[in-house]
Amino acid sequence: MSPINNLEDIVESSYQVGVYDSSSVHEAFKTSQYETHRKIWQRIEAENTIVQSTSEGSRWVRERDEFVFIDDGPILRHVANQPPCDLTVGKY
Repeated sequence: MSPINNLEDIVESSYQVGVYDSSSVHEAFKTSQYETHRKIWQRIEAENTIVQSTSEGSRWVRERDEFVFIDDGPILRHVANQPPCDLTVGKY
């Protein structure tokens, strides 16, 4: 697996990308005019990786080999600090 350090790394990888349905992150990717964001949104739609909860997104990260869940930073940091503390939060 390739390390993910930024959104461009996601675009250049084979990682699936998930976002929480109806969240601000979901809306940002859905409506953004930035090319990188549009490519990520197209991948999300094509792979149907919109999750219904943060816990579902974190579960998919644990269960799938190449899966990135994008959500608000404070929420992700909280989830990553909960046992079993096996998730990493990227800084974008």
